[in-house]
Amino acid sequence: MSQEDIKQKAVKGIFWSFCERFGSLLILFTANIVLARILTPDDFGLVGILMAFVMISQMLIDGGLGNALIQRQKITTVDCSTVFYTNLAVAVVCYAALYFGADAIASFYNEPMLAQLIKVLGAVVVIDAFGAVQNNLLMKEVDFKKITIVKVGAALLSSVIAIVAAVYGMGVWSLVVQYVVNSVVKSALLWILSSWRPILTFSKTSFNTLFRYGSKLLLANLLSEAYRNLLVLIFGKYFSKAEVGYYSQAKHLQDVPVTSIMTIVNQVTFPIFSKLQDDKEQLKRGLSRSVKILTFLNFPLMMCLVIMAEPIFRLLFGEQWIPSVPYFQWLCGGFGFLLVIHNTNINAIKAVGKSGIVLYLEIIKKVLGLGLIMAFIYMGYGAISIMWALAINSVIEFFLNGYFTGKYTGYGIFSQLRDMLPNLIVTAIASAAAYSLTFVDMHYLVLLVAQAICFIGVYLVVMKVAKVEIFEYLAVELKSRLKKK
Repeated sequence: MSQEDIKQKAVKGIFWSFCERFGSLLILFTANIVLARILTPDDFGLVGILMAFVMISQMLIDGGLGNALIQRQKITTVDCSTVFYTNLAVAVVCYAALYFGADAIASFYNEPMLAQLIKVLGAVVVIDAFGAVQNNLLMKEVDFKKITIVKVGAALLSSVIAIVAAVYGMGVWSLVVQYVVNSVVKSALLWILSSWRPILTFSKTSFNTLFRYGSKLLLANLLSEAYRNLLVLIFGKYFSKAEVGYYSQAKHLQDVPVTSIMTIVNQVTFPIFSKLQDDKEQLKRGLSRSVKILTFLNFPLMMCLVIMAEPIFRLLFGEQWIPSVPYFQWLCGGFGFLLVIHNTNINAIKAVGKSGIVLYLEIIKKVLGLGLIMAFIYMGYGAISIMWALAINSVIEFFLNGYFTGKYTGYGIFSQLRDMLPNLIVTAIASAAAYSLTFVDMHYLVLLVAQAICFIGVYLVVMKVAKVEIFEYLAVELKSRLKKK
């Protein structure tokens, strides 16, 4: 595949991945608002408890084998069929564990209704397994147009059915229906839109080859998920419920832009980098271009959120949530600022087949992170010190990831810093201009709009005047595509 073909695939992939992510997000967010006005917080709480079990089961099902299919240059129908039957077998085992463990789960939480709910909701584990390979193959080919049709279509239909069910008084079951219908529609559409079909074969050799790579990524993902949940437990152990609430609200809001960007980055860069794994020069150019584009977008977004955090919280949540602002600012400016670079580096390391390094890095980073958190807590710096620890660990993570990316691709720490620097400088200038408006006495809504306009205006003008390479590149690409249309 030529460099131009790969470039076209990447551009289309980013566009359709963006449509899929934000299309699904908009539909589900709107549905959530409607359902929240019909159902009770207890209804959402019950399903929220169960989804933790379901999500872990879904992570175990793929076992990293899906990543292995995407990473390998050449795969066969035997490989895909082996993964398909492995996924189904693990899904059945996980569902059986949820089904027969339902009473124990209900007893642990002292909620008898959980037993009935998990027996139905757990079925999504098996349903999703039917379409997992088709989804991985579409990702491998960077065919996000079809993935967009699948996920947006499933989100829309399941949301409508859930709202109707809630209106007719089904209560918490309407949320269960939403998840089950979403899974059924996704799997059905994946079978319709994908030409691949499993054959009646299972290869032990194929399984062992794929599992050697994928199992390490599975352990890394499980470790990352455990670490994320452990942060909440640490908050609850050492600080008040109010502090837990302030952090949780800040994290939920920060997750909207950050998780969306991360989803797009992971969906597109990993399959593209995997296609380039045997051509180190092309891979280096692809990495460099990715870092420039991602920091061009992410740096200003994160700093906008940092500067405008207080008016945003006043608008969305009211005065009582203002204590969440410092948490939100640290999460965006300290943790989220470099997150796109972390994921890009990890995807490059995964793409060249070094899944063991990914697991090794994950262990090191999480041990360091926990060490920093506990050190700050025992020094008595308060709940906000956890955010300091996350920020410091993020910087350490950049150097660790960058070292190994440089080792295996030739695009290391100093190359990345050089590519990031122009975007960082322009972001700093725009941030100073927007922040200066906080000293002007105005209503918070007016301040919010003024800061947004000021930041975007200064950012783009300085980019244009300074003739920053990535800005000029994107401008030329945009003009070229507009002319074609």
